[in-house]
Amino acid sequence: MLTVLLLACSNQTPVSDGLQPTQPEAAQHEAAQPEAAQPEPTRPHAIEASNDDQDPLPDVSINLPHGLCNNGPGGSGADSYFVGSFHRAPTGITGTETWYLHANTTWIAAGGSDCRIVWVVTGEVRSPTRCTSCEFGVSATAILDTDRTTCPEGLYKDEETQQLEYDILNKQDSSSEIRFSQSGNLLGEGYHSPHAFNYVSAHSCKWF
Repeated sequence: MLTVLLLACSNQTPVSDGLQPTQPEAAQHEAAQPEAAQPEPTRPHAIEASNDDQDPLPDVSINLPHGLCNNGPGGSGADSYFVGSFHRAPTGITGTETWYLHANTTWIAAGGSDCRIVWVVTGEVRSPTRCTSCEFGVSATAILDTDRTTCPEGLYKDEETQQLEYDILNKQDSSSEIRFSQSGNLLGEGYHSPHAFNYVSAHSCKWF
């Protein structure tokens, strides 16, 4: 498993099964109100240095549409994406989750800039919970990586550690879906190989 100046006070704060700073489950990366006519994130073709050099996956963190949050109710804001990238072993996973924030023009004028929040993830592989068609589930802990995080503390205060519960559906075309175990809601889509999987969430706007 897409990143993030001001203390966040947003009607779009990501929600809970994973890295979500406030409300309960339903929308960590389901974050909030859909924008009209928002384009689908393009499927990238560049290859990332995946967690397993023998199983490189398309890098879902590049070419993410942004500039779509310049006319929102909050003025200052950002295009928001969550990206996960994981290595899978028989009994566990390791990897990262990153919240990417692309600053809008109002936030930039106020001194803001693009930034990201990175969590290091470790956990165990288990049976899926709610998604009966999923191949496996994961229970993991995500801990803030201060060295790679570039966003102001107000955006991740009290969220330095997260408990993650996901169900993963790996498809025959090498694509994958990552769903919240409790609700079954879609977190993001990406790719998988025998030893790795990733995802990017849908686009949303984060307002300050």
